[in-house]
Amino acid sequence: MPLTYTYLNLAVDRVLEAWKQFELPNAEFRVCQHAQKYLFPTPTRFPCVCLYPSGITHAPAGNPQDEVVATVTMRYLIGNIHQGLVGEYQARLWMIIPYVIHWFNTYPNLIWESGQTQIPYLQPDGASVENTTRLGVFRNDDEHVGVEIPLTLRFMTYNEELSYG
Repeated sequence: MPLTYTYLNLAVDRVLEAWKQFELPNAEFRVCQHAQKYLFPTPTRFPCVCLYPSGITHAPAGNPQDEVVATVTMRYLIGNIHQGLVGEYQARLWMIIPYVIHWFNTYPNLIWESGQTQIPYLQPDGASVENTTRLGVFRNDDEHVGVEIPLTLRFMTYNEELSYG
């Protein structure tokens, strides 16, 4: 079976899909107004999330498989630094951060609705979140306030380059 290299892209699309429908129980605000698969240009509707690849490792996992571990950083922005971000927006993070961590760790296969297909090569417990960064501005974006949430995705791929005989 030849390896197709769309598996990470498909997983990230599924992560975006999740962000677009996140809903906190009994909350009077939307968790995410906009979600995109790149950092720039920065959205103008807040809160929003921007996803970007922040690391990939590759290791042999025994013939003929390899383990690929990708970290996708989910940059969750609550607003522009010049918007006069009052405590209300920051206070929401006390609910949103645990919700996001719990959600991804509850659905480690990125399947939460019937009819969703398995992401190729994603291990059954392949998606997980263990931590976040502190609230603040970012080195490459000093105009927006938010946190970064690294999502680890573990794939078991077939190494088509190996010879079997």
